[in-house]
Amino acid sequence: QRQGVDFYPTPEPVGQKMVELAHLRAGDHALEPSAGVGAISMWFPVNGTTTSIEPSFELFAKLNSRAVGGKRNVYNQKFEDLNIVNKYDGIVMNPPFGTGGKLAMEHVEKAFGHLREGGRIVALIPSGPSMDTRMEKFLYGTDEKGKLLHPGAHLVREILLPSITFQQAGTTINTRIVIIDKVNPRNNTQPSLGAIDLTSAKTVSELFERIEHLEMPDRAP
Repeated sequence: QRQGVDFYPTPEPVGQKMVELAHLRAGDHALEPSAGVGAISMWFPVNGTTTSIEPSFELFAKLNSRAVGGKRNVYNQKFEDLNIVNKYDGIVMNPPFGTGGKLAMEHVEKAFGHLREGGRIVALIPSGPSMDTRMEKFLYGTDEKGKLLHPGAHLVREILLPSITFQQAGTTINTRIVIIDKVNPRNNTQPSLGAIDLTSAKTVSELFERIEHLEMPDRAP
């Protein structure tokens, strides 16, 4: 029986690569919301500050036992209850998905509000028409005056994952990793890069081999 809400643990090599793609720097403050057992935050560098948040007490107990080295904060609470005054340089996450990606998108939107300018989100989210619509609105949606809803949100790239990614968790849901930077809207001249398609990987081992050498542009200075 799975623990927590919508809990599908991130395969460790995928979590490790996601942290690598975040391009965290010495002294950065990194966050993993809805962290589960910390399959992502366990890879955060020890030369910065790490915050992990998990509402399930059972998962939190396991997460807390793995939070070693460096300055690591672990909180047993909902990410939704985290005060917006808390800011981070990098947020790497595998949020609960919800129906049609609703919870995942809510996590991404809240994470963006916690991101410092020049920071980066690396998020593992579901693929599909509903999620695509939600992400499109987040990135390019405007209010009644034509102003962007989330100015500074820049999609750097996305990585399309095969249906076997969460095979060990007992699901074949289609997923992807999105890399979103928070940039100065006036200075954002970089185009979004095309998607990296790994959906043809037939086994988890093949997926791990193919993501091992993936690279991503660095964050803005």
